[in-house]
Amino acid sequence: MWQKFVDEGPVDSNIPDFSYTGFFAKNSAVNAPPEMIFNVLDFNAIPDDGIDDSQSIQAAIDAANENGEGIVFLPKGRYLITGGEAANILKISSSNIIIRGESDRGENASVLFLKNPSSGKEFGLIGQNNADLRSIAAISIEGEQDNTVLASFTDKDFSRGTRIIEVGSTANFRPHQTIRVLLSEAQDDATSPSQDNDSLVNLLTYPFEFTEEQSLTLGRYGQTVEYITKIRKVVDDTHIELYQPLRFDHLKQHSPTIMAFTGLTNVGIEHIRFESAWLGQYIHHAPYPADSVGSDIIRSEREQDYGWVALWGTWLSDSWISNVTFNNFTQNIILSNSSFTDINDITLQGNGGHAGITYSSAYNILTTNVHIQGDFVHPLSIRAWTSGCVFKDISIDTTKFNALDRTGPFIDLHGLYPYENLFENLTGFYVHSGGDLGVLPHSGVRNTFWNIQAPDEIERFDYAIGEFFNTAATQVNKMYQYYPSSIVVGVYRVSGGEVTINRNPNDRVEPFMQIYNLNQRVVSVESLFNSQVLLRQAAYPLLPEPPILLLN
Repeated sequence: MWQKFVDEGPVDSNIPDFSYTGFFAKNSAVNAPPEMIFNVLDFNAIPDDGIDDSQSIQAAIDAANENGEGIVFLPKGRYLITGGEAANILKISSSNIIIRGESDRGENASVLFLKNPSSGKEFGLIGQNNADLRSIAAISIEGEQDNTVLASFTDKDFSRGTRIIEVGSTANFRPHQTIRVLLSEAQDDATSPSQDNDSLVNLLTYPFEFTEEQSLTLGRYGQTVEYITKIRKVVDDTHIELYQPLRFDHLKQHSPTIMAFTGLTNVGIEHIRFESAWLGQYIHHAPYPADSVGSDIIRSEREQDYGWVALWGTWLSDSWISNVTFNNFTQNIILSNSSFTDINDITLQGNGGHAGITYSSAYNILTTNVHIQGDFVHPLSIRAWTSGCVFKDISIDTTKFNALDRTGPFIDLHGLYPYENLFENLTGFYVHSGGDLGVLPHSGVRNTFWNIQAPDEIERFDYAIGEFFNTAATQVNKMYQYYPSSIVVGVYRVSGGEVTINRNPNDRVEPFMQIYNLNQRVVSVESLFNSQVLLRQAAYPLLPEPPILLLN
């Protein structure tokens, strides 16, 4: 498969290119001078005294913002974040801000302790509303959406794999610029978009066959697709070159339009331990106690599912979350409308809960070296047009499905067709996805599963034992069809027991899937991502740009 990619490229080989995932554009870094370091102790934060520190830490963040950039430093100790309301959390709303803790004997010794869950009421598709109750997190990173139109693709079709794009004018563009691309169905009736072969929905879900159950996929959520990408260079007055070639055909009937991205950049969260006062006893979509009603409810279903959030980020790019531990949250990391960001050296601990790492409408996020120790319903979860993301070198301690709380060692593709994402070198996972029937299929095209060690017990359903792709949406012989055009290379079980896809343990190429090295522990290329990056660096070196400040 790797040689096929080298010889034929991503389109003809049908293997996506992930080499521009993560904060790839950081050429160099410089140390921050002392005047750029804002110690929270200087703003009256006092760790370990049991008194709220959120206002003091926020004052340090605001001072760094006034300075134009800065490191907000938290010396070791436990800092209390009252939470509950947006006024009592930490909010980053400008670029070039880094929250940095202190390590002590190899452990993150700076603790942010969230006392209360979100009291927010608004709720919907992640990333559509900054007032979403999940945004009342211990730290909320909030950029702003900018709908300024910069240019349109010229009136012709651009095929998948195209890198140089013709536009009306390049006056609004510059090298390394982050942009949004929006495509829309031409028709006015949002309730019944076309299911023709060239509809947006079909381009990203082929060969899935829709029914009336997929009302939202075929309805209002099927009208548009957008993503965030980056310009490599301006070629001339009417042409730009993208770093990442187009991931699907951009047809003139969908009016591809380039819009501004003015979200936050160069934001970092480092060497921090997040903790909360949540008491656990999680059961999926249930209050506590699980069978309680009315005045007997101690913690509501909404609190249990969505109220305890550590880190929320939206409209963010070229940033990082590094060496962070999350202990005792029902939602740990949520990113939406974000791109080109590194998430690395992460540990998820505690009582477990709803979701570990969640990306919605997120693009080219690189997630590496993660250890999931807690039990979650959706340990790794992507949804809503998420594309180009890489999950690499991730392990999970949970070994099997828990029928009581619904947790398990799952890769979750949560609907509205996330496409062309890579899961590689994972230990202990198989695919089982959530999402309402209206937003299915679970995924879009060409999601890639490479070198994955599945657990001994694959028993989410007693009628689908050993099946790598699972869903409650359909019968066992159609489960894999809810993950259309997936690519599977080197998936096996720890015990040596068979992994099956549609009850078949053998390699094959068929309309719904390409399957290679199934039940084999050895693949010739252990990391597709690493190999693609090396190939890309030789063919398309980064163009010069100023160093990124404050990384060290």
